[in-house]
Amino acid sequence: MTPQCRSQQIATLEDAGIAVVSSLPEATLLAAALIRPLSPATQQHTPSLLENVAVINIGLRSFALELQSASKPVVHYQWSPVAGGNKKLARLLERLQ
Repeated sequence: MTPQCRSQQIATLEDAGIAVVSSLPEATLLAAALIRPLSPATQQHTPSLLENVAVINIGLRSFALELQSASKPVVHYQWSPVAGGNKKLARLLERLQ
């Protein structure tokens, strides 16, 4: 097993874009700088999932109301399955028509 060369390791890390510091106080200052929030001028706007969205809602009125309360354009179409989804009753109703 050969000893590791510290300066060679540091050079390899720095070549990979990794910051290497020599002391704990230096590391603390670097960590503080890295976790500090960006100033408003440098923050990038991340678009909201609901930005520029328009919705056609079928069935669930409460979903349409939630979108409306968030000032999102929504068209609601009231729909429910024939006979409330009961297949046997739906077949009977179909025969009556």
